[in-house]
Amino acid sequence: MRSSGNVRHDAIEHVLRYDTLYDLLTPEERATMQEHAEIGARLLSGSDITLLDTASDIARHHHEKYDGSGYPQGLKGDEIPCSARIVTIVDVYDALIHKRVYKPAIPEDEVIRMMQDMAGTQLDPDLLEVFINNLPTMRRIRQQNPDETTDDATDIANAQHTG
Repeated sequence: MRSSGNVRHDAIEHVLRYDTLYDLLTPEERATMQEHAEIGARLLSGSDITLLDTASDIARHHHEKYDGSGYPQGLKGDEIPCSARIVTIVDVYDALIHKRVYKPAIPEDEVIRMMQDMAGTQLDPDLLEVFINNLPTMRRIRQQNPDETTDDATDIANAQHTG
């Protein structure tokens, strides 16, 4: 029987290693999958509303990586809009901290270690530091405003476990 640690490790590996998924897809399937960033950006663009312009930037660039290895444009560092770099950090945190049908929730201390390992490659290291420094405030807000669609009692206990 496999230990929960081994199962968690396997889940983490599959969630974080996009190349595993890419290896299963044909080049045509990969290109089709990557189109969602541009489609979302086009849907949100073309208005005179600043918030929608920002949302368009986020949609277009949320798969760019800090080291330039992402898509659709292979932007790196400060070439990636700040809003997209922030959303990428929050998206990675959210994907790892919460239970999904394909993986268990990962304790926050492990999530933070994993994210720190991504600093400078996938994630903006300076913005990640700001995110980590603000986690206590975000936990407090989450406790005051539980989301009915998640198991917030477990999430909050998980967050408190790590300080």
